[in-house]
This record gives sequence, structure tokens and C-alpha cells, in this order.
Amino acid sequence: MNKQELGNLLIRGETEVLEFKENLNESFYKNISAFANTKGGMIILGVDNRGDIKGIDPSGKFLEDLTNRIVNKLSIYPDIAAIDMKGKRAIAVNIARSSYPVSYEGRYYEL
Repeated sequence: MNKQELGNLLIRGETEVLEFKENLNESFYKNISAFANTKGGMIILGVDNRGDIKGIDPSGKFLEDLTNRIVNKLSIYPDIAAIDMKGKRAIAVNIARSSYPVSYEGRYYEL
């Protein structure tokens, strides 16, 4: 994903397959489970509900830890891309529809 693609998504706003998350929290992982269990989707981390980039930790360590947490908590490997825009970093997590049910902390989420 590049800056232009991110800009287009921010303008379009949230949909049933696109979610903005300002911070890393429980609902981030629940949304990953729901996307994986339905038709897939994308979460943009570091963006508020209005589509404004608030930024996320730009370190490589954060990205590595995020990837490991997703794999450990959900047993899936989403496509993750960091995009720097307006001096801030957003992280796009693209989740494909899973061929098997994906749970988060023993619960299976759907949209």
C-alpha cells in the first residue's frame, strides 16, 4: 500500500471491510477474527474513526511485536504494511478470509 492508496481509503471512510483503529486494543484483535471468519477486510491502525491519522509507534520493534501478537493470539498471518504520511505512521493490516474458524481468546467473532 502506498500513500495515495491510504489517502483514498481515508477519504472513503469505514465500511464493512475497512476499519480504522486509533490504538492497539482488544477490539483490534476481535476485528481481525471477525474479518478472517467472514469475507476478509483491512484494519488501518493509527487512524481515528473520522479518518484522521493520529500515528502509531514508528519503530521496527513495534511492527515486529504486532506481527508476533497477531500470530500468537489468532494463529493467522495477515499482510502488514507501514505507511508514513503527514509525518505520522499508519499500519495497514490486510486480513484474508480464512479457510478455518479463527478465534480470539476462545471466542469466534463475525461481522
